Amino acid sequence: MGHIIIISGPPGAGKSTVSRILSEKSPHDLTVYVHTDDFYNNIRKGYIAPWKPGAEKQNKMVSNIMVSCAKHYAEAGYEVVVDGLIGDWALNDWIDAVCDEIKIHYIIIFPSIETMFNRNKIRDTKLNDEDIHAMTGLYNAISGWKFFKSHSIDSSKQDPDETATVIRNMINTGCLLIN
Repeated sequence: MGHIIIISGPPGAGKSTVSRILSEKSPHDLTVYVHTDDFYNNIRKGYIAPWKPGAEKQNKMVSNIMVSCAKHYAEAGYEVVVDGLIGDWALNDWIDAVCDEIKIHYIIIFPSIETMFNRNKIRDTKLNDEDIHAMTGLYNAISGWKFFKSHSIDSSKQDPDETATVIRNMINTGCLLIN
């Protein structure tokens, strides 16, 4: 059996970059990178931005598909690195879906709010007032998540390789397990 590593955090935290590094430098022979945004980007008609009213049914469906995908890879022996905004409201779906032999590690990459906005500017994300308001609200909400204190790191002063190294070391100690 493989295991699952969930990398969460606000937009601009570095989830995608760090997840790619973790999967590419994995010590395991079988590793797969599951990028949450790809599951949303596959919706061609009827897409609703996940943070908008009316997106709940779509979000639940996408979450179920991601869980199933990660589960099947892990059952085949892969280390599965999942990158996405996966909050504590969704973690029970992950825990309930996998067997006891598949371990789930969970980490929240949480830079300062200034770093988050700067990283979004660097990647040329055009942020309007609605986006800024939504991101600020989300950022503030994350600090209240159940696993925030024990499963988060501040990546503000780290480059992506340093953050990936810290996370890999935490995985190796088992301190990020949620099941």
